[in-house]
Amino acid sequence: MKTYRELLDRRAEFDLYSPEWNELTGLIDAYVRAQIIAGHMEFASMLVCDFCDLIEDGSYATDPKFKEECDKYIAWFRKWNMGRYADELTEAIEQTRGG
Repeated sequence: MKTYRELLDRRAEFDLYSPEWNELTGLIDAYVRAQIIAGHMEFASMLVCDFCDLIEDGSYATDPKFKEECDKYIAWFRKWNMGRYADELTEAIEQTRGG
């Protein structure tokens, strides 16, 4: 958990979608996915909570890159038979659409 949060904090030092921000995002994704695949499901829960907060704040509807990242995680969770997490993200999206 500490490394994930440290990487997020470090990413905040850079402009959104700058090369440095994108590089740190790649590291965060790889780290989190490795932890989840290794069975550390607290990382899946944490990721979903972080994404749901951003979805509720309107990022899914207003930020195409965030929407793309979120959709990729939904597909990734389904690919690895973790539909529960994909469903949580999908439900959060539907709630913001009034559905």
